[in-house]
Amino acid sequence: GECLLMRFMLPDADRNVVELKGRIAWINSEQQIIKPDYPLGYGIEFVEIAEPAGILLRRCFGPQHT
Repeated sequence: GECLLMRFMLPDADRNVVELKGRIAWINSEQQIIKPDYPLGYGIEFVEIAEPAGILLRRCFGPQHT
């Protein structure tokens, strides 16, 4: 449940940077497996994506990269 603030540079022509808020959704360690079908590591749930960042993400990764 720990909160994170992440900043990514997108692989688009302009190298746009987006900032997203998220939280740790699960952790799989060698000592404790929470999600047995998932690899070791952790999963992040994005909890807040500002509209400008959402537009850039959709342009970069959305259907047909619109």
